[in-house]
Amino acid sequence: MELKPVSFIAAFEPEKYVELKPMIGGYFHIYIDAFYYGTIVCVNSQWVVHPQHSHYFTTDDMDALLEQARLI
Repeated sequence: MELKPVSFIAAFEPEKYVELKPMIGGYFHIYIDAFYYGTIVCVNSQWVVHPQHSHYFTTDDMDALLEQARLI
């Protein structure tokens, strides 16, 4: 599967610019307002979000990131 870059505006207050940048090796870096927040990787044939810090994303946030990347 070819990974494609994804950019969108997230509905936070205030709004945030989110970029999912595909990396060589088949995973994404997550950037929010140009700051690094973690990765999206494939583990045992399932895509998962690995935040840089555990408090960065809720389960709903992680599901939304995977949906935006069209991985689920």
